[in-house]
Amino acid sequence: MKVLFVINNLYTQGNGLSGSARRTMAYLTAAGVEVKALSAANPDPTGPQPEFVLKDDRIPIFHGIIKKQGYAFAKADEAIISEALCWADVTHLEEPFALEWKVAELAHRMGVPCVATYHLHPENFFASVGLMKSRYLNSATMRVWRERVFDRCSIVQCPTQNVRDRLVRAGVSAELRVISNGLIPRARADVGEPTPDRPYRQLLCVGRYSNEEDQITLLEAMRYARNADRIRLFFAGRGPIEAKLKRRAASLVRQGVL
Repeated sequence: MKVLFVINNLYTQGNGLSGSARRTMAYLTAAGVEVKALSAANPDPTGPQPEFVLKDDRIPIFHGIIKKQGYAFAKADEAIISEALCWADVTHLEEPFALEWKVAELAHRMGVPCVATYHLHPENFFASVGLMKSRYLNSATMRVWRERVFDRCSIVQCPTQNVRDRLVRAGVSAELRVISNGLIPRARADVGEPTPDRPYRQLLCVGRYSNEEDQITLLEAMRYARNADRIRLFFAGRGPIEAKLKRRAASLVRQGVL
């Protein structure tokens, strides 16, 4: 089977959506599925490149903050999209954005079945510009995503039951399947447990440095942790509120909390 993964940029670093897509593609390939990507080029010219390469796109006004989020958009070139769809047996849409709108439209016209993954809520999309609590924007955005992407798919992958419940409420007509896009479990030493030579519990928080990820709450929770002085926090990610997180962490260190 030939599966085409559609994503604006498969190679952005520090973005969980791109990382999930790369991981899924690798496991499908290992299972014997033929997988290709329709994406903008890898910014690292020495790294791997998508089989169907789109040009980068810039969103006026918001380009800077989008880049800080570890994200990038691609131009929906109809000729390249059509070439990719002619190759594919199935198309997998990783996002609900303009590129996927065009791909879903052309795939429907060409008779190529689509599936999709629901990775982010409208609130996530608007959080960086302070509009995550706008009910009108969130509901309008969900309606567009449903009509332009998810209702044109046979199946939508929901990483959690909570996501599935939300898509049911939103009236998505596709079949909804709960399949985690988390990390694959591996046998490894438990680095979180303290030992005589390392008397700390080490906690790793993975995610973009962005308001909706809410790392601030984890930092503030250390004020109430009885063993805060024996906990080491590691934040892995990138994003627009990195400086804010560093200031808050430094403040907790000065106060003797961490």
